[in-house]
Amino acid sequence: IKDSHILSALSSNSLTIALLALFFMTGQLKQITGADPSYPFYLAVAFGLSAVLIPIVISFRKQIFFCDGKTIRAVFGIHFMRLLAVVGLQIAQWTVVMPYVPLETWLLFLTAQYVLTRIPFLPNTDLLFAGVGLTLLSFVDESQTILAGLFVASGALSQILNLSLFAALSLRDMLKNPSVPFHITDPAAE
Repeated sequence: IKDSHILSALSSNSLTIALLALFFMTGQLKQITGADPSYPFYLAVAFGLSAVLIPIVISFRKQIFFCDGKTIRAVFGIHFMRLLAVVGLQIAQWTVVMPYVPLETWLLFLTAQYVLTRIPFLPNTDLLFAGVGLTLLSFVDESQTILAGLFVASGALSQILNLSLFAALSLRDMLKNPSVPFHITDPAAE
């Protein structure tokens, strides 16, 4: 479980760095950093943490990971493919609402979102992203109401999906093993 969590974080950091590198190479990074006065700080923290943590984890992989190298590569690949699928679904969701917005603009929004999610202890990144998204509104010829609704709906759908999966898996486990009580008991007391 620990290995999977670390690899999930590494895949998220890798995707964030790849998106930032894409915008840096195309000269569009100023669009992201100019969206909010505090965003360059967020960008520096996210990039700094990613740039430091990825090499450390790779260097000390034998001390950090329990799994062998082949399994680590496979799990990392699964997490990275999952992230690409989520990015694709997110872009598809946004494109359904606003089909005339170019892919580069959606990638700009996703880069801003991924940078915010890489900052530790940052409360409610969904709301913060909605605020940053509204400041990036100049790249979309649409009203603030539609874009705000899009970001709120996106965050709500994510929370609903998480709750639904949790409830469904909990129900499945309860039905699979009905003898397990709902509360924790001390086996020595029985």
